[in-house]
Amino acid sequence: MADEVAAQARHSILAADFSQSSRFATVRHLLRSRYDAVTLADPLRAESWLDLGLQIAAVRLADRRFRRRTAIGAYCTTTDESTRCGFLPLMSRRVRRLLTRSVVGALTNGMDRLAFDSAAAWEFLAGCAGPAVIERGRLFPDAGEAEKWLLRPQDESEDSRTTTLRTRAEEHLRGARRAARVYGVRPAGFLRRASARPVFVVGSPRSGTSFTAASIGSVPGFTDLGEWRPLKSEMAALATAPPGVAARRIRQLIDRAEHLTLAAGGRPIEQTPESTFLIPAITLAYPHATFVHLVRDGRDVAASLLQQAWVSTRGAGTVDEVGKALGAHTRFWVEPERRAEFPVVTDATRAAWVWRRYESTARAALESVVGQVIDIRYEDLVRDPDAIGRRLAHELGEPGLVDEFQAAFAATTASASGRWRRDLSPAELADIVAEAGELLRALGYLD
Repeated sequence: MADEVAAQARHSILAADFSQSSRFATVRHLLRSRYDAVTLADPLRAESWLDLGLQIAAVRLADRRFRRRTAIGAYCTTTDESTRCGFLPLMSRRVRRLLTRSVVGALTNGMDRLAFDSAAAWEFLAGCAGPAVIERGRLFPDAGEAEKWLLRPQDESEDSRTTTLRTRAEEHLRGARRAARVYGVRPAGFLRRASARPVFVVGSPRSGTSFTAASIGSVPGFTDLGEWRPLKSEMAALATAPPGVAARRIRQLIDRAEHLTLAAGGRPIEQTPESTFLIPAITLAYPHATFVHLVRDGRDVAASLLQQAWVSTRGAGTVDEVGKALGAHTRFWVEPERRAEFPVVTDATRAAWVWRRYESTARAALESVVGQVIDIRYEDLVRDPDAIGRRLAHELGEPGLVDEFQAAFAATTASASGRWRRDLSPAELADIVAEAGELLRALGYLD
């Protein structure tokens, strides 16, 4: 009996399996059954809304009964307005759209996995349910691949750290609103003052991004958000989503960060290195944003990374501050054709790989961002911080704050430049040059 129950608990079921059952027979079955994953009807098709709502409610009631969490998914396909609202011919177009957004948003907010046949379907759903659907979605033009993903075994991380961070952020936002009322600030006016000109500090990890962001953030009129954890926890999903969908979510998260830090009205500084892979979406979310691009000798970056657990074999079994695994496993930014190679190369090769991917991605993405990019060499920063402070003051539109910018950058450490000469072994240096030598030469770090 126990084996039979265990086998049933591992089973998944497709929406197609319900096609020959009546509405109430399907609901009764879902109330009595245990499943790890179910796929239900397409929420973008109006004729399935009633059935879908009943089925979601049935699955969640069964979850409470069996004390488990079933992953509810659906394959969302591109549809026109007549398909979504064809049963409402007597209503105005505006009312039909409002009803569609309300119903679809309510239904999909109760689901865990959403596969899309096109970017258009994903963008439409994000407009209905809000950008928060970003971490639940994947793009699958092939229905068979979508089915495999929707019915895969439950992942422990799906309902854990990211959801917790988002819940905490919402709680803090409510607290900030209450505080605003206590101190005499109208919440609506407070929330409208989010900056349209944030500064994104991008570049490879260990290239001076944290120091630069903190220094700019210490100047009056700027606020360093640090590595905003809710944004960092969603980086992989944002990087693979259509730019329009990712842009909505980025805007939501950065605006929320401003409110929680009471920075609305100033210019926020976002410094998460993985933002480098979101530059196209960021420019959609914030057309007037400024990018400060840090460039450092890849050999120094690799030497610094080798002392960290992030991509090192000694990081196995540990996690970072948002619950993401450290160690030698493959990351979302690794080239698809080389994903199997990443975990088996040397630590030095992986460290060089990090620098090469981040730096080459930043260079390519920033080519199309005209007039909003400030390139800074780390070596120039530590050699002449006053000159960099003066330049940043002018290029960020604050010529009257030159002294403040120079004071903020005064605490640089020149000894960190050229550290590869004393920290890297000949074998490590050879691995780094083999992986990233071409880019090192293009940037003038190698002859």
